[in-house]
Parts: sequence; C-alpha cells; structure tokens
Amino acid sequence: MKIIGILFLVAGVILAIYGMMMDTSLPYSNVYNLSLGARQQNLIIASGFLGLIGLIAFIKAPTADKIENSKKCKFCAETINTKASICKHCGKEQPIAEEKKLMIWLKK
Repeated sequence: MKIIGILFLVAGVILAIYGMMMDTSLPYSNVYNLSLGARQQNLIIASGFLGLIGLIAFIKAPTADKIENSKKCKFCAETINTKASICKHCGKEQPIAEEKKLMIWLKK
C-alpha cells in the first residue's frame, strides 16, 4: 500500500510540473488560448488530487511489523495481537497454536 501511495504521489508531482510548464498561448501569436488554459487548470487540479490520494495512502498504510504481529480472532474476526490468549473485542479465549502446543509438550 505504501508503494501505491508513493506512485500516486510521484504521478501527481509529475503531472503538476507538466501542467505548470504547459504553454497556453497559440503558436502563431502571443494570444492566451482559453482552451489550453482550461486544460492546464484541469491538469493542476488532477495532480493535486493524485498527490493527496498518494499522501493519504502512504500515511495510512500498515507497517510490516503490525501485519506480522497480528492475527484474526476465530470468533469475531477482529484483528488481535498474535501473543494474545484472550480476544480484546469479544473476550473469548484463543486456541493455542500447534507450535505452542509442541513447545509445552517438549517442556514437560
């Protein structure tokens, strides 16, 4: 998700630079063309939206350690810590993973 945010942010910056550098006068005279001016304005507005979407996606993306240290509760489907033995949302006890069962059995 962070990569998508960065891509949108970069696309917004590139589009804004292109819109700002766009020539809005006619090639055979120095007259301002309203159609080209409107196109430039639309490009700058679109680049602002792309940049904003990219920034929000980059900020709101979960980090890798959050993803690795979480699991879904088998009863309520809420995200909880992998080390949790009781769900903080529904209060039900979580089943012990097979690896933990093996470790408990080896300790005996």
